[in-house]
Amino acid sequence: MSGTLPTGVSLSTGGALSGAPSETGTFNFTVKATDANGCTGTQSYAVNIQPPVGCPAVNSLNPASGIVGSSVTISGANLSGVTSVKFANNVAAAITSISDSQIVVTVPAGAVSGALTISKTGCADVQTNSFTVVVTGFVISGAIVYAVQPRPVAGVVMRAANSSGLARTDISDGSGQYALRGLATSVYTVTPAKTGGMNGISAFDAARAAQHDARVIQLIGDQRAAADVNGDGDVTSADALFILRYVVGLSDASDVGQWRFDPPNVPYAVDKDFVNQNYRARLLGEVTGNWTPGGNLAIRSVEVLRNGSVVVRGQGFQPGLSLLVTFTMGGELRLGKPQLQEMTAESFTARLRAEGGELLVLRVINPDGQSSPSFVLKVE
Repeated sequence: MSGTLPTGVSLSTGGALSGAPSETGTFNFTVKATDANGCTGTQSYAVNIQPPVGCPAVNSLNPASGIVGSSVTISGANLSGVTSVKFANNVAAAITSISDSQIVVTVPAGAVSGALTISKTGCADVQTNSFTVVVTGFVISGAIVYAVQPRPVAGVVMRAANSSGLARTDISDGSGQYALRGLATSVYTVTPAKTGGMNGISAFDAARAAQHDARVIQLIGDQRAAADVNGDGDVTSADALFILRYVVGLSDASDVGQWRFDPPNVPYAVDKDFVNQNYRARLLGEVTGNWTPGGNLAIRSVEVLRNGSVVVRGQGFQPGLSLLVTFTMGGELRLGKPQLQEMTAESFTARLRAEGGELLVLRVINPDGQSSPSFVLKVE
């Protein structure tokens, strides 16, 4: 052999390089080999020894909270070469400056509170302490509970509107919780509404209404209100007939199968947060308390196709569902047929023309009114 090998590395007579280099750089050498017949050949090689990769270590996060668009400084060691910083819901932050000891990022739209994840090629991901994303404006929050037999009610559209037309909406989740965020100082009226999710109405409910009319039993409170399907303030044989006609599939002018809420709406003079603002839901005609929430519904992943459409994968999808798309910069869109295709219980394709750089919040709403948790999609 001629040339130079890195200090600590050797070449055996069998042609094997081994050892632990103690210096970096490019080393050129030529190897001459002789076979059993005495024939020889030479070949030139170059070995490039790179400095060892230092994996990130995080010491501090400053500040520990902030609004969307604010700057966050991550301090530590071996931070140069970091490829991404993501917030708790996997939303990537823009890196505005980076050095070996410090990274400055901007809180992105759609970020949620939690630890930040730092990624670097060749290293395991590391996480910071928790960061709190501060939501600007006031919030009205609470829960929707089924009145006849206490259970959470999902899929209730909660709308807060003021006289200027400014509105905020949210949809109650699987635990019945809702939160109307980003409210400015004003007087808002909050109104709940729900379609779908009708189940549990049977001939037994009609019988209960008829028994009340005959004074065999006495319906009180929410059961009485659910049985008064024609809204005349009393429960009579007419209500029993309306319920029975609904059960056998006949249509009429009653409100059997419609949702009603107590209270039906509430005005708020918003200059602070309002919590525990709960509403009771009744399904007219469902007297006995047999209504049940739907099964598990969730979005697991979203794939953006080249044509801008998206493939949504998850579980619990029902025929006739709709896809609610909220744009973090403002506005929302609700897609149904024919925009949704290739429907199965675990996936469907939506004609959504997603543009690069957009941040979208997706939610699936089944015909029974159940709503999936929000899924945040960053379109690259």
